[in-house]
Amino acid sequence: MNGPMKLRIVNPAKIPDWDAMLLRSGTHSFFHSISWARVLEGSYHYRPIYFVVFKEGHRRRLMPFMEVRSLLTGRRGVSLPFTDQCGPFIPDRDMLYESVQESLRCGEAAGWRYIEWWDAVHFKEPPSPSETYYVHDLNLEMSESELLSSFRDNNRRNIHKAVKDGLRITIDPSLDSIVSFYRLNCLTRK
Repeated sequence: MNGPMKLRIVNPAKIPDWDAMLLRSGTHSFFHSISWARVLEGSYHYRPIYFVVFKEGHRRRLMPFMEVRSLLTGRRGVSLPFTDQCGPFIPDRDMLYESVQESLRCGEAAGWRYIEWWDAVHFKEPPSPSETYYVHDLNLEMSESELLSSFRDNNRRNIHKAVKDGLRITIDPSLDSIVSFYRLNCLTRK
């Protein structure tokens, strides 16, 4: 007999098979992974607070947050810093309301001054934004020449200059490359 699913607050680093659960659960992005949580926690000392519902070894709901502490803005919850598009994974919008209410209760108990959602498209009625940002999406299905011709002149010049100066792009999903990226990200952020 299946009972009601309970919303839990977890740190993904404390769950050994977190990424495997993400893969089994369907829609997710790199930003939901334990690696991204570790980058934010290690580089900025943010505290992961993920609102999750698990059922039968699968993640059924996920609303990731980081607790951010700042001398200027105080303590707040951010879903998620440095991730422009990382909405909650909640298949049923009615469940989203419950998860939002739980995050608000948690934030109030933790003394958060406010909560930031960077991707509010999942809300039935998105709240009025306090700030608005642009998102830049590239259609990578175009040919290289079509894509390049869609850029502004100064962008094309900068790309040609980078190529002339020897810039090389490598796509490498190996652990060594990820470790190198993480190291460079930490150095850049500090």
